[in-house]
Amino acid sequence: MSKNIKVATFSFTPISIKYKPENQTVTEFMIWWLDKNINQVLPDKPDLIVLPECCDRPIDMSAEEVRAYYLERDNQIID
Repeated sequence: MSKNIKVATFSFTPISIKYKPENQTVTEFMIWWLDKNINQVLPDKPDLIVLPECCDRPIDMSAEEVRAYYLERDNQIID
């Protein structure tokens, strides 16, 4: 017998790092940004939340900046 589940998903324009508050790393800012978006669907009590691919990567970064960001970020977003 199958069980119905509630799935929440959302899409958003990737955030630009030029708007992040001072003294906050890009990783900390992205954690805050994703938390803010995920909290919008929590009142619906979903069983699963689906996020867009590369949802934690800001726009307007060079390839070098993206590599540095991924090294800094490591597993912090997942954790």
